[in-house]
Amino acid sequence: MGAVVNTGAYEERKRDVLEAARDAVLGLPLPSKREALERGLVDEEQVGELRAVLAVFRFRLNADMLLDVSLIKALLDGTGAARSSRFSFAARNG
Repeated sequence: MGAVVNTGAYEERKRDVLEAARDAVLGLPLPSKREALERGLVDEEQVGELRAVLAVFRFRLNADMLLDVSLIKALLDGTGAARSSRFSFAARNG
């Protein structure tokens, strides 16, 4: 089995999923940062914390989780199980 992560197909699927998620969030009736601060819904410290959490998801968590899940599956269920996932968006072979 060839590389899955950081291939053209992977990046294309990732982009499609991220765009769909972005479109869903942009469609929500969320207040702007300024409005949320003015209404007392959040304070500057909470805004900073939210940015830090979102940065973890954006820059680290997805790739790290994929590797972790694959390694754990290989350890628990054998290498064959690590090559597939019931959560996969890819078409199954056979």
